[in-house]
Amino acid sequence: RRAWAAALEVTFEPSRQVRFYAESQVGKVEDAVSGADFGTEAIFGFGIGAEASLPIGPLRLEYGANSANRDRIDLLLGTRF
Repeated sequence: RRAWAAALEVTFEPSRQVRFYAESQVGKVEDAVSGADFGTEAIFGFGIGAEASLPIGPLRLEYGANSANRDRIDLLLGTRF
């Protein structure tokens, strides 16, 4: 099986409490185990988000979409495990 992927992230921090970021990813898996999961074409994805440091923990708002017409919005409070 062959696969390739690339990613790029740009971050802007105007202060210690606020951070903005944009991310882009592209990848392809050849001879995938499941065509329903991967398909045969390269998929491009991107996301943007913002993070604020609050006394109760970080608050993050993120939006992501890809060339397979899937998108989602996440609102997260607290740190990642």
